[in-house]
Amino acid sequence: MLSEDGKLSIITTNTISQTDTRITGLDEIVKFGTIIFAVKSMRWPGVANLEVALLSITKGSWGNLIVLKNKQVKSISTFLDEDESGSLPSKLISSSGICYVGTVVLGKGFILDKEQVNNILNSDKKYETVIFDYLCGSDVNGSPDLCPSRKIINFFDWNEEYVAKEFPLCYNVLKEAVKPERDILKRAVYRDNWWRYAERNPKLYKEIKSKSRILVVCRVTKYLSFQFVPKIMYTMLEQM
Repeated sequence: MLSEDGKLSIITTNTISQTDTRITGLDEIVKFGTIIFAVKSMRWPGVANLEVALLSITKGSWGNLIVLKNKQVKSISTFLDEDESGSLPSKLISSSGICYVGTVVLGKGFILDKEQVNNILNSDKKYETVIFDYLCGSDVNGSPDLCPSRKIINFFDWNEEYVAKEFPLCYNVLKEAVKPERDILKRAVYRDNWWRYAERNPKLYKEIKSKSRILVVCRVTKYLSFQFVPKIMYTMLEQM
C-alpha cells in the first residue's frame, strides 16, 4: 500500500510488461499512479542467467523528470516504452478469426525419435497414416527451410478401441509414455482421452484447409520470426 505521493521501486522479471502480467499488474497500477522510471529489459548482473526489468512508480500524478533507459521522456507506458499516444493499443475487429493457437499436444511421449520411427515404419507401412512431421518452435526460428526436426503420433479424434486394434505399436508407445502423465491431471477429458492431443483446435484446421500457405510464429520467443508454411506441411492435419 502506498500513501498519497508515495514511491515504489522494484526489480522484477522482464515479463512484467508482457501479456497477462501487464494487464493484471501495470495496467491496474497506472489507473492510480505513474511510471516515472523504467528499464524494460537488462541482463541480471549476478550469476543467474535471466533478464530483468527496473521501474519506479509514484502514486498520483508526477511533475518532475520521467526517465526511460537513461533517456528523458514525456511518459512511460505499461509496455515500458515511450508512450506518445497516451492509450493502449486496440484490437482490430477486421483481424478476428484469422489467428489461432496451434495444437496443444500435452505429452512428450507423442514425439518419436528416429529409432522409434524407423522401427515402427519398417514393421508396417500403414503407420505412415498416423506418424507425421512435427514442426515446432525451434524449427520455425532455427531452420531456414522450415524442415521439421521430429516426428509425432497423431490419432486424431479416433476412439481407443480402434487405435489399439489397428495401430498397436503406436498405441503402446503412448500407453507407456503419455498415459501415466495424463492420469494425474485434474481435467477428466485429458485423463479419459489420453491417446489424443489435449487441444486439437479443429476450427484452426478448418480455416486453413483451403489456404495454399499459412503464417506461423512462436508464442514464446525472445525474437518474433514470422514464417510462411506451405500447405504440404499441414494437409496431414485436415482430418482433425
